[in-house]
Amino acid sequence: MNKKQLLFVYLISAAVLSGQEPSAFIGQARIPQAPVVSEISARVDNSTVMLSWNPAPAETSAYEIYRSEVPVTASTFPSSTYIARVNSSTVTYADAIESGKTFFYAVLARSPDDTLYEFFIPSSNSLLVGVSAGDKPLPRLPVVFNGFDLLVRNDAVIITWSGNSRDKNLVLYRSTSPFTDLNSLVPAVVISSFTDTGTPFVDYPVPGIPYYYAIIDEDSVRSGKVSFVPAKNTNRIPVEISPLFSRIQRSKLPSLRPMPLPWLNPSQTVPGDTTVFGKRTESIISVLVSGQPPIRRTMPVPYILDDDKTEKAVGEDYSLRQILDKNFPEKKWEGAQKELIEFISLRRTPKTTARTRFYLGQVYFFRGDYKNALLEFLLAQDYYYSKSREWIQYVLNTL
Repeated sequence: MNKKQLLFVYLISAAVLSGQEPSAFIGQARIPQAPVVSEISARVDNSTVMLSWNPAPAETSAYEIYRSEVPVTASTFPSSTYIARVNSSTVTYADAIESGKTFFYAVLARSPDDTLYEFFIPSSNSLLVGVSAGDKPLPRLPVVFNGFDLLVRNDAVIITWSGNSRDKNLVLYRSTSPFTDLNSLVPAVVISSFTDTGTPFVDYPVPGIPYYYAIIDEDSVRSGKVSFVPAKNTNRIPVEISPLFSRIQRSKLPSLRPMPLPWLNPSQTVPGDTTVFGKRTESIISVLVSGQPPIRRTMPVPYILDDDKTEKAVGEDYSLRQILDKNFPEKKWEGAQKELIEFISLRRTPKTTARTRFYLGQVYFFRGDYKNALLEFLLAQDYYYSKSREWIQYVLNTL
């Protein structure tokens, strides 16, 4: 998908989530009706999942249903399972699933010329919360949060909340923008989905970036009726880990004195003569010492992670592998820097983004840009901590 297509998808997504009319404008660009179904929901009856959705406002020829064991997104779509194709007047579908597994669904539309629109909007045309065989909808009191607090300790953010959410399924989000309405969930990252046990959650975000957090219950996500209230289930002021803080843990070294303790002579005795080697021995030692080569630091060599050594790379992993194969063996650092920056300019999966930053860090290191190299390795260490830590040490030693 090229940049123009991505821009088109973004504009359509914004129009769907904000409820704009087909005649809405962004700048001078007209927003077409989005071929995306809305308000997808799932109800489980024993081992049958009953899907329902609202039809897409644009003209479509059919809908296709896909299923996966992880949320269906642009990155996971290639591995999802095609279930069925229904005509454009159908807004329900029943799918039989096996017990013991959780599944996520997505409903995609096809254009009149039979082109499949491959983009995904959580809670609109793809389920954010999975369903399992045997699930039965039970009447529940609405979850109400009455307190939300963040505490920064070193490189960690400790998140606490209060309310009637005990034993309920919650979803925790992180974003660089404030949480105000449903639209806020589009750029946000799902940190965790869990059952509330009353235990605070500890997050390790990237240092130097202000973050907002929000917590909502699973039922709100399912229904799409999401609300955010500062100090209740989100923070009004962003929190930030100091950019100077590194998660490199160094073992404590024993205390060393800059010079020896003074010579003590309690008995006031006169010290004896200093023992030295003979002139011949001293001359031999001088010759041996002068012949020793100077101590040199070992220069690191370009390193490829195991994830990029497999021959079965597909999609974005294959594109990254091509960039590495083209530039790293020949040490074409200028070309590698340009192509890696272009590659990461598009939205990638978190793990692929971390690998790309790890390689960018190496490129900057070998080009002598140690400041940017250090930053890239810090951004990569959440997924590749050991290797990033090793290269961070190379940078610090060089500096």
